[in-house]
Parts: sequence; C-alpha cells; structure tokens
Amino acid sequence: MVQVQQWQVFPRGTAGGNPCPLVTDAQDLTGGQMRAIAAHYGHESAFVTRLSGSMVKLRYFVPRHEMRMCVHATIAAVTTLIGSGVLTTGQVTIGTRSGEHEVTWDDSGPPAVTVGQLPPWFGPPAAVHAPRPLSARSASPGPS
Repeated sequence: MVQVQQWQVFPRGTAGGNPCPLVTDAQDLTGGQMRAIAAHYGHESAFVTRLSGSMVKLRYFVPRHEMRMCVHATIAAVTTLIGSGVLTTGQVTIGTRSGEHEVTWDDSGPPAVTVGQLPPWFGPPAAVHAPRPLSARSASPGPS
C-alpha cells in the first residue's frame, strides 16, 4: 500500500493553489507505478525516491509521462520533509531528471521554501516554416 498526501501549493488564502499528490516513500515504486498514481489523481505528482544526508532524489509524473522538474511539487515535498523532521538544516540539494537544484527555507511556519533554478540551455534552432504567399492564404473580406 502506498500513502499519498494531497497538497495544494501556492494557495491564496484558504482556496486555490496547485494540486500535488505526494509520495514520500517511493524508492520501491517503478516508473510505471508512479505514472499510474499520477493518472489516478489526474495531477502533477511528486515521488521521493531517495533520502541521503543533504540530498533528496525526486521524480515527477503527470498522467501520461515523467517530467524533468516541477517546482510546486518540489515545494510540497520539501515542506513535508521539513514538517516530519527529516530535513532540518535550512538547505538541501534536490536531485531531479533536470539536474541538481539547491533548495533553502526559513524558520517561519509554514516555511518559505526557495527552489534554485538551473541556468538556461539552448538546443539547435527549431525549423521555421516560411509563411505562405498571400495568394495561397484564404482571405476573408474586410470592411469596405
């Protein structure tokens, strides 16, 4: 049996926010099982797959595939681990498919969690299609 916590991240007051199912004990789950859990809940979901010292490994799934990174799910996971006493130092490295992210928090209740972003990277330029000549476009009559 897997315990799934339901989070609302970035709520405004008592309503709204981004839903985020979270599994904090997911080291024995397969990728297919994680995706199935995300599909069951219908939202971006986070899975803690490893805790070791100052490193937490997270995986993120939406109903149809795995994602490289999800900031609101990272905040839910870190806030949960702080609340359970697993994280206590004010800083942790989060290992994700996109790389390692430094995460910090303060002593407020609930803690203000900050997720460091990696520098942008750029792949090869995307193919751009030339616009069709005006004669090949369908024109709609305008006002006269």
